[in-house]
Amino acid sequence: MNPFLSIVVPFHNSAEKCRPLLMALTELRPEDEVELIFVDDGSTDRTLDGLRDFKAASRCQVTIVERENGGPGAAKNSGLDQASGQWVWFVDSDDVIDLKAITIAKDAGWPRTDIIAWEIHHPHPGVACSLPSGLHEIDEDAAPPTGLQTLPAKWFSMDFLRRTGLRFPEYCVFEDVPIGEFVLPLLVTSYFKSDFRAYEAIAGPSVTRGASGNPRFFDRLRTIALGRAYLEGAKLSPAARWEFDKAFVRLFLWYSIALSRRPGASWVTAARVMRQYREEAARFGITIDPFDTYPGRPHSGLVARLLWLLAALLPSQKRYFHELRQRAWGREIEWTVPLMPGHWTKG
Repeated sequence: MNPFLSIVVPFHNSAEKCRPLLMALTELRPEDEVELIFVDDGSTDRTLDGLRDFKAASRCQVTIVERENGGPGAAKNSGLDQASGQWVWFVDSDDVIDLKAITIAKDAGWPRTDIIAWEIHHPHPGVACSLPSGLHEIDEDAAPPTGLQTLPAKWFSMDFLRRTGLRFPEYCVFEDVPIGEFVLPLLVTSYFKSDFRAYEAIAGPSVTRGASGNPRFFDRLRTIALGRAYLEGAKLSPAARWEFDKAFVRLFLWYSIALSRRPGASWVTAARVMRQYREEAARFGITIDPFDTYPGRPHSGLVARLLWLLAALLPSQKRYFHELRQRAWGREIEWTVPLMPGHWTKG
């Protein structure tokens, strides 16, 4: 019999930061009907040794997958290939989950849906699951649902994953962004939102993404553009497209820069991102005034506006960001794009 839940966890040099999660997972018992799939994404520390020790002591089924470093998306895809549960939970190795969610889901008798969305606690203000509670069926004539972005706090039905062919972008570190912001809203036909807080994101730098000075950080420019490009084949109302465009502006532009109080490298980087944003916004026909969505502090607004004007004088930064990717990965992002449902397809 297939397990009730497959928990897929990517690890990359996580030996120190994964301890809280592994401690929580030690409580799993055979009667929980959970399989653990740990994917070591080319770690160079003692992560793999720790996973082997955990497996030897575990009372539930544990599979360890070893692969070359391809980013968390590649690790999630490798784990999904091994999963056999009715539900799949993609969990970050430096966060913590509450296993009571398993008993709740088993006992509740909820109807089968594409996704179960749980509450999440995140150290960054504004990061939350904004979906309304209860069962929701998405009518084909309705607007695409929003609030699907916090992927680690969601269980995916295996039937849904197989039906849609959903996969994560590989050889990047911002693999969740295009999925949660642009792809899932067009794929999900039903979801159940629970008020139980099953996911705890831990404060601190990500073990996979690093700081904004890391060349891999700017993978986000490519993955966000990939997600927005997915929408180009969709038949959307002007209001829905406007909401997606606002998300693109916020994610591509404002969440990709951090302005220091004094002139320096962060200002140069911001101008480069702004110039690349201008190019991508023109490609997608986005006409939103970006400063209508500016989330920065008032003292940085004047600097941002000045850099925005200066960025217009720069040449295209496409080659610059391409070379960053080549140094970081030596290859382009790989992604099998899910098939868009017929009712969204143009024509």
